[in-house]
Amino acid sequence: MDAEAVSTRDWFENTKGLGMRLGLDTTREMLGRLGDPQLSFPAIHVAGSNGKGSTCAMLSRLLSGNGLRVGLFTSPHLCRVEERVRIDGRLIPERRFTDHLSHVRRAADESSALEPTYYEVTFLVAMLEFARENVEWAVVETGLGGRLDATRLVQAEMCVLTSLSLEHTAVLGETLAEIAAEKAAIARPGKPLIARWTDDPGARERIMSQVDEGMGRWFVPEFQTTFPFEEGIPSAQAMRDARLVPVVDPYDEAWHMAMTTLAHSSIPLTLASEDAVEIRYATQIPGRMQLVHRGSHEHDAPFWIIDSAHNPDGMRFAFSVLSDWCFHSTARALLLGATPQTDLDGFLEPVADFAQRLGFDIVIVTEPTGGRHPGLDRHLLADHLSAMVPDLEVVVHQEVGEAVEAVRDWFDAQPEYEVEDPHPAHLEERRGAPVAICVGSLYLAGNVLSELDRDSPEDLAI
Repeated sequence: MDAEAVSTRDWFENTKGLGMRLGLDTTREMLGRLGDPQLSFPAIHVAGSNGKGSTCAMLSRLLSGNGLRVGLFTSPHLCRVEERVRIDGRLIPERRFTDHLSHVRRAADESSALEPTYYEVTFLVAMLEFARENVEWAVVETGLGGRLDATRLVQAEMCVLTSLSLEHTAVLGETLAEIAAEKAAIARPGKPLIARWTDDPGARERIMSQVDEGMGRWFVPEFQTTFPFEEGIPSAQAMRDARLVPVVDPYDEAWHMAMTTLAHSSIPLTLASEDAVEIRYATQIPGRMQLVHRGSHEHDAPFWIIDSAHNPDGMRFAFSVLSDWCFHSTARALLLGATPQTDLDGFLEPVADFAQRLGFDIVIVTEPTGGRHPGLDRHLLADHLSAMVPDLEVVVHQEVGEAVEAVRDWFDAQPEYEVEDPHPAHLEERRGAPVAICVGSLYLAGNVLSELDRDSPEDLAI
């Protein structure tokens, strides 16, 4: 990499010092200086607390499968910043990312200097890349909230609101209704919005107030379909009488929400239903219930499950899935790390429940690195979990690399496990195999993937 590129990357890294900044003024001015690249393509804009990354990935895969050229912007990243900008699921090349950085830097240094944040710069790079590659659609994930997030400036023809939970309360509000209002503010006049049903009536009211009449629909996972805002959903009795569909796979809801979104969009769909189903089962999203086999061969029996659940609602969903996936495992280890939590009890309750019902041979606690905030103190996390499950064997390692090595040692101590006729796309045939679960932070998932040498651009493609 030449000296100019290095200095540009240094400039980019230095923008981390600006921290987080909500507001559109700087990004709007920067986009104008760059020629408003965001106006050259339509977008599907996705906000929410949990599931928005998986929904974005599914939307991208389905649109590409429909023969369209698709840009995908997500954040944060697991292992390398180029993950935030994808064309048809593939990461932007490192050199081109740097070229766009140079363009953004020059625009920032024009007559009246501006200081875009790290997040804003990555968004601007994505807009330049999507315009350069002539994408036909972009799928854009919000970073924080929605109303004042830089992504609010894309030309959205369709908006999606995934599940809500209490998060970033100091910034977004202390109630689910306040958070719903911030996130649902991505709604555009005269454009449809698909929102995941929430049982909180105050949150529903705030969501509906943001959307033009006739433009909003509730997505209800149990029915895997939508209902207009004006009609609500069927009565509680009707729901009890209905044959509800249990969620036993982490991608089910994301796939159904993506399919429903496209069905209500203006995009002409020629994708056959069987091809859409094939896309759903062929999709593996890095860091989202990702299966990583211990050996180099995809049929190797012992494996990792690496997930990015990072708040109480995400942990509850993750461990509901893990309870099914790992019920027959011969042995289980847990690698746990977290970022600061406002509700540590709620965050750890699913872990404690799983440990008491199914058990862990060992729990290894560490501190993720590379995030906006330092990882949660490993001793605090370990002590809190030990108090909840006194008989649990909990080991503490400061470095993630040491924690991964401890899991490797645990794998080595397990008896040989034979898999009969394994299929790489399905888990059923290896449900009895020893499994190591990594959960608690997106940054931890990225750290572990790097330690396992699963962080190449090819590994991180969707």
